[in-house]
Amino acid sequence: MGGIALAGVLAGRFLCGWACPFGFFQELLYKVPYVKFRVPEWTRFIKYGVFAVMVVAIPIILSTDFPLFFCRLCPVATIESAVPWAIIRGSTDLSWLAVRLSVLFALIILVMGHRRFFCKVICPLGACLSVFNRFAAIFPEQTLDCTQCRSCSRVCPMQTEPGKRAFGSFAELPEECISCLACQETCPTESIRIWG
Repeated sequence: MGGIALAGVLAGRFLCGWACPFGFFQELLYKVPYVKFRVPEWTRFIKYGVFAVMVVAIPIILSTDFPLFFCRLCPVATIESAVPWAIIRGSTDLSWLAVRLSVLFALIILVMGHRRFFCKVICPLGACLSVFNRFAAIFPEQTLDCTQCRSCSRVCPMQTEPGKRAFGSFAELPEECISCLACQETCPTESIRIWG
C-alpha cells in the first residue's frame, strides 16, 4: 500500500496511462472493428466498490480462497499467471480456469466496444491511484488560453478533461485522468501543459 501511495502522490494515474501492460492491451483491442459505445458517468464509481468489497472486505472477513476474491477472477492475472501456469504446469482445476477465461472473454468484448473499459469501471488499482490525482506531481492542466472547443474531452479514453489550476491547487481536477496526453496532442491552441 505504501508503494501504491508513493506512486499515486508522484504521478497519480500516470502509471495507468504509461506503465500498465493491460492498458496497452486494451488500446490494441479497441482498434478491433466492433460496435463502439459510451458508458454512463456513474459507472466510474463501480471500481471503488470492487476495491472495497472484492479486494479488502472479502479476504479480511472470509479468505483469499473465497471465489469472489478479486485476484481469483482478475482478467489481468488470468493472462499473466493462470493461463501460463495451466500450460506449463497443468491445471488441476479446469472448471475454475474456465470461469476465469469466461470473465476475460466478457471483458475483451466490452473493451473492444469502449476504450479502457477495465480502467474506468473495474480496476481496483485505478481506484486507489485516482484518489491521489488531486495531489499528483504530474498532471495535464488547461491554461488560460483554452477556448473550450472540447476537442480534449472528445479524444479522452476516460471521458474526462484536463484540470484547471486555481490559486495553487486544482479545481475540477478529474480523478479519472490517466495522463495519456491524448488531449495535449489534439489541442488546436496548445493550451494544455503538464504540471509538475
